[in-house]
Amino acid sequence: DTWQIGSAFMVAQEVSGGEVDIRFDFLTEGGTGADGISLTALDVDRMTGFLGGTGCGLGYGGGTACTEGPALPGWSIELDTWYNGELPDPTTDDHIAFTFDGDVASPEAWAPVPDLEESGWHTVEVSVRAPRVTVHIDGTVYMDAEVDGHFDFPAVIGFTGSTGGQTNLHWIRSLEVTELACPDDSVDDGPSEPDASGDDDWVPEDDEDTDADLVEATVVESADWGAGWCADVTVTNIGEGAALWTTRVPVDGTIDTIWSAEVTVDGADWEFQGEPWNRALEPGESTEFGFCANR
Repeated sequence: DTWQIGSAFMVAQEVSGGEVDIRFDFLTEGGTGADGISLTALDVDRMTGFLGGTGCGLGYGGGTACTEGPALPGWSIELDTWYNGELPDPTTDDHIAFTFDGDVASPEAWAPVPDLEESGWHTVEVSVRAPRVTVHIDGTVYMDAEVDGHFDFPAVIGFTGSTGGQTNLHWIRSLEVTELACPDDSVDDGPSEPDASGDDDWVPEDDEDTDADLVEATVVESADWGAGWCADVTVTNIGEGAALWTTRVPVDGTIDTIWSAEVTVDGADWEFQGEPWNRALEPGESTEFGFCANR
């Protein structure tokens, strides 16, 4: 039916909104194609209910022209299968988006994804290590972003869904929720040598090279919607020693979203380098990053 809304939350288990891993399978099919679902970490301290807005609100959002109903406090990751031009959605493609407090009109991060509707079951894996948010779908990373906002709250995890003028069936199975028992910064193992995986001030040893010629970059376009596009880049150390990688990639347009790398502009090229955790590559080792750009 049209203009329906629903939700399901694990109210018996509270987790930290900033330190949690979530895995589930998702299927959407039937009907006429709208609107999608959200995975929501609902702020227990501020919640007044379990339902947000219909239509473009996907059951969690509110406060916009295209939906009525209260916005749910906390954070949400939407899996959106319908383009709402009046919102406007960031792309006409199916997409994922990360928002705080049900602000569907202003996502903190987003990325286009392959068609989710009428394409069978999909496995979604979400990792939140505030402020980093990572989303895999069927084993591929579509979001890896650092997000500024409020993560420090007790949460119940659940799903919301809605229809508007169009309809859909939404299915969830095999939900797994794991809270990180000891956040990374709460365990003191004593002094240790700095390394590339966790120290922004780490510098290479004498046998580690920073020459960009020692790495090879392979660019694969993952999405194109005319006004913009996305690409995945694999960087491989082809040298004989360890390297801190840097690579240049020509970009048609202006980068809007980037994950797993840092970027600077140099003329017509964009220069990418690894983040502290993936900057150092041993001989033959590879890492991946990606970006989306507006034309």
